[in-house]
Amino acid sequence: MEQSIVFGLLAFLTFSFAGITAKIASSKLGGFNTTLMYGFAYLTVLLPIFLLFVRKIDVLNIKWGLLAGVVSCIGILLTNKALETGKASVIIPLVSCYPILMAIWARIFLGETLLWYQYLGMILAVAGIILLTVF
Repeated sequence: MEQSIVFGLLAFLTFSFAGITAKIASSKLGGFNTTLMYGFAYLTVLLPIFLLFVRKIDVLNIKWGLLAGVVSCIGILLTNKALETGKASVIIPLVSCYPILMAIWARIFLGETLLWYQYLGMILAVAGIILLTVF
């Protein structure tokens, strides 16, 4: 099995549990405070990794990492705000469909090729989200 698939599956498992902990935290602390706790947790986990393993960074490309971090932080804040009052069984699947739009952006901005069955998968995922949120 490819290393990327293994990491992808581990991320899948981790995020499935993270949604539950985010719901509990958001309902008890509020969406904004939960996002602040995310930030502290990120620093606690990532700062030692950065200090131990990162040796060379292309300064010109730091802006892309910072931009990705800001956009992700806004997404996390909005997710936690939704979880503050919404049902995790609806909010998490809805938010977790971001790869659908990301695949379309990759096609438009990065020129990546999508196959017919990938488009079909996106359509089925949207149908699933509609079933989860409407009914």
